[in-house]
Amino acid sequence: MLTITDSGILIFALGHPYFGRYAFNLAVTIKAVENIAIALVHDSTSITHLDEQQLAIFDQLIPSDLPANCGAKLHAYDLSPFDKTLVLDADMLWLPLHKPSELFDQLSGIEFTGITEGSTDKPSSNYFFWASVEEIRDKYKLDGVIYQWRTEVMYFEKSEKIKKIFSEAISINKNHGLSKVKEFAEGVPDELAINIATAKHGIGPHTHNWQPSFWPQMHGNQIPQADTLYREYYLLSAGGNMNTENTKQLYNRIVQAQAPKVGLSFCFPLQSKYQFLTERRKS
Repeated sequence: MLTITDSGILIFALGHPYFGRYAFNLAVTIKAVENIAIALVHDSTSITHLDEQQLAIFDQLIPSDLPANCGAKLHAYDLSPFDKTLVLDADMLWLPLHKPSELFDQLSGIEFTGITEGSTDKPSSNYFFWASVEEIRDKYKLDGVIYQWRTEVMYFEKSEKIKKIFSEAISINKNHGLSKVKEFAEGVPDELAINIATAKHGIGPHTHNWQPSFWPQMHGNQIPQADTLYREYYLLSAGGNMNTENTKQLYNRIVQAQAPKVGLSFCFPLQSKYQFLTERRKS
């Protein structure tokens, strides 16, 4: 069993107080099932809606001046205080049936993994490569498999190889050299850089099409019964620009039910991002 000293969860909340709110809700649902270490990467704006008691839910606060864009998580390797790190998007909740340590035990010894929707061997029409596969292959001299990663959940263990992959991904994100990239929230998605950097080093998911989180938008906004959801998934994702009422209601119910388990009675309701982020109205 891993301890909180060598493994932990890293969450990024940058650019808007609502991301701090989401990170708090996520941390509440994690701590309600297990006291595992959580580190929050934040800027001065993102935590302005959290008081001292709410901030105490995090084991470590990591101030950052990174731009609040899709490339921030590419700095996870450098910012993580853990040898074994689970990176989670702030707009998620931990579901109550499984403990984080179960996932760490399952992934122990794996260099890098995450959610994949498809690959160049079997592309998924539900997700993106974010640029032309042909141009990516030509530009980066790739002839192996390129995966369609989703970075809402990533796991990595520190090593020189993985450090190099993240470093290369940062460089690619800054200057990808591709003629046309599908942008998201007025920026270059971090997934493009992860797709390329992992392909260069022959890194694939430990299990193809691994789905530790349930994202309603990928399932026609249809949510399974609670017992099925809790049994089959670790996390609920509220990603995307807009959340339906059934997603909002489920999200809010889960946080409200879990908060008393950590001695808290207050939580923040889920808001669709297009309501408070102007750049999301164009994505």
